[in-house]
Amino acid sequence: MKRVDLAASIIILAFSGLALGWLIPSFISTNYDAGDLPPSLISSLSMGVCAITAILLGISSWRRKDDNHQEAQEDEAAEKLSFGIREAGNLMLWLAAAGIVWLLLKFVGFEVASGAVIAAGAVYGGIRNPLKVVLAALIIPQVIDKAVWYGLNIKLP
Repeated sequence: MKRVDLAASIIILAFSGLALGWLIPSFISTNYDAGDLPPSLISSLSMGVCAITAILLGISSWRRKDDNHQEAQEDEAAEKLSFGIREAGNLMLWLAAAGIVWLLLKFVGFEVASGAVIAAGAVYGGIRNPLKVVLAALIIPQVIDKAVWYGLNIKLP
């Protein structure tokens, strides 16, 4: 597990550095009005947090002692994990769902798209009470829309 954590730390740190050093400065506009927050603030903060957590993960895994017995057990457990037909089908299902949500957002807007996603997710998650599914699909998108509008003054599509 120590090797996996170190590798994950290095990969996350590399992607954060790429985003902070090239992607964000190159592709996010630097024009903003006085008194407003810069457009790159949130993305820079999130990448900074990712970089800090990657550094902390690397330090903690570097300082961890090697436990050969525990690593042998983890290697045996990792051998049992596989990516088979069932996992590929689940991945295709999620990719199709993401494509459908993207199209719904583009053509019918946030409230309809999120209502459909909430209803489908509730049914997929095992909630079979139609009243609960319909109420969640109607109320949650409205609450999110109003919270974003009144909290951030942003109109969702």
